Amino acid sequence: MCLIPTLSIAQDKQSTFAIPAQKLTAALMDFSRQTGLHIAFDGKVADNLRSAPLYGKMDNFSALHKLLGTNTFKIDASNQNFITLRAKTAKKTKTSEQAREDNLTVQGHRRELRTKRNFAGVVDTATYDDLSNLGGATSIAQMLTQLPGVTGIRNGDEPRYISVRGVSSDLNQTTLDGITLASISDGGSIRRRVNLQNIPAEMTGEDSIYKTFTAEQDGGAIGAVIDMNPRSAFDHKGLYKYINAYGIYSTEKGSAGANRIPGMSPHLGQGAKAVFSDRFGKNNEFGIMTSFRYQKRTRNTSKTWQEDSYNYYDTKGKILKPNASTTPGWNGMTAPRYVDGGSYSNDLNTLGGAARLEWRPKNTGLSASVMGYAYQRWEDSFMEHNEYLLDDTGIWNQTPTSGREYIYRARTIGRKDNWKMNTNGILGNLNWHDNISTLKLRAGYTWEDYFNHEPYVTARVYPSEKGNKAVFADYTIEVVPS
Repeated sequence: MCLIPTLSIAQDKQSTFAIPAQKLTAALMDFSRQTGLHIAFDGKVADNLRSAPLYGKMDNFSALHKLLGTNTFKIDASNQNFITLRAKTAKKTKTSEQAREDNLTVQGHRRELRTKRNFAGVVDTATYDDLSNLGGATSIAQMLTQLPGVTGIRNGDEPRYISVRGVSSDLNQTTLDGITLASISDGGSIRRRVNLQNIPAEMTGEDSIYKTFTAEQDGGAIGAVIDMNPRSAFDHKGLYKYINAYGIYSTEKGSAGANRIPGMSPHLGQGAKAVFSDRFGKNNEFGIMTSFRYQKRTRNTSKTWQEDSYNYYDTKGKILKPNASTTPGWNGMTAPRYVDGGSYSNDLNTLGGAARLEWRPKNTGLSASVMGYAYQRWEDSFMEHNEYLLDDTGIWNQTPTSGREYIYRARTIGRKDNWKMNTNGILGNLNWHDNISTLKLRAGYTWEDYFNHEPYVTARVYPSEKGNKAVFADYTIEVVPS
């Protein structure tokens, strides 16, 4: 298979051609250079065929039909920029290995390479495609964590923020269509990080992370510039439709009885997303792109952990004063001071959509767009948390990995947490360019809202340490191999 690469992208369906009759392989390469279209074909077949002559201005696809003439190729165009030529009558092969080679289709995103080549610094790009979504990413945060040097800062089982090369998320500059996004960070905290968990992956077509900066970029970034580019109706020839509905099953079961979240399934969830776009107008100079997302799922977890607080005893089982490993007389063994455990049930919901209207009149160098989006994410959760504070008045049967201490205090917390976050924006874009100049005017307004209601009840008990009323904790320390 031959793949003819090109750095340009066809913006106009018509081109002016001057291609003489010649070997079909050479003619197709000339056609690709003159139109900016990417063409994949079987070079062995094309080397043995002649093209028809092609001169004058005409529609690209009509011109390709004329160039091929009566040759045995069928045009398969997945979009207006990429064309695959397939043999109309496939030849029988002798081996299954040859058959697999004949049916091999390779698809790549030239746009990502173009972004890297055209930028003077270091940039990585992820391109979203509905049918080949890498890793099943549902949010921009999940998409970007697949790029090199990017780490997700997680919320439960999903990334919420991203760190680039270990730098704090607060030092990133995040833009959508060139407009800086508003952020309320962690529920209204005074931080600059942008919650990318709330932005669905299908809203954007190309997301780039700039790791070094140039003069035309915003000066607010130290870690990275995260630049998200909305999808365009002009990525498709005409009407485009994509609808996906799915179910979710979680193995961990949540709280039961009075602590169960009303209406929450113990295991099941569901979701749907849809993308529609079309072009219209006398010359198809207008385009509209819309996307929609809904998801409801269950996330249940249980965990036990040891807080970073310890007791240090001497060889007679007496607490050191001060209680530190640097105090003389320490027996060399560490005993826990706090032990915590809990279960968490979360009912997670996402709902929202985006729409973009575009205008690209032919042969003017002008383009304009108006975009609006609104997404809401809300969560109902219940937490059952048990905390044990171990006393330092004595220790029994201590070994490097086990021992017994008094329980000084036991605390139980039951918390119901209901929060909701809205992410919204209205963006406008006006561009003009010619062969040597580009002018871009952008305006927008983005905002986020956050609501939280968190009632909880807590109970504490202080057991007696005298006689048969004493309550002990037998602990075991798990040694993790380094």
